[in-house]
Amino acid sequence: MNSRTIKLLEYNRILEMLAEQAGSELTKERISKLEPMTHLHAIQDAQTETTEAVSVILYKGTGAYQAHQCGVPANRCDDYPQQRYCPSCRSDCPH
Repeated sequence: MNSRTIKLLEYNRILEMLAEQAGSELTKERISKLEPMTHLHAIQDAQTETTEAVSVILYKGTGAYQAHQCGVPANRCDDYPQQRYCPSCRSDCPH
């Protein structure tokens, strides 16, 4: 996608609005690195994944999701009850 199109669609503003909804600095960082998809099959696959994710959320609810600084889900701490830190990045457990 060329820069004129990105500017016309206000892509940067979309990313800013999405980042405002982010629950962590790690998520905001990942959002800032997003780029538009240009391959049709990849776009269709992503839309299918999104549809499936929405179905799961509507059926089961969002639940509480916490992650460590490295991105490892916080529930992985449960695998290491004697340790109160993430086995990957050694940060403190967020719960």
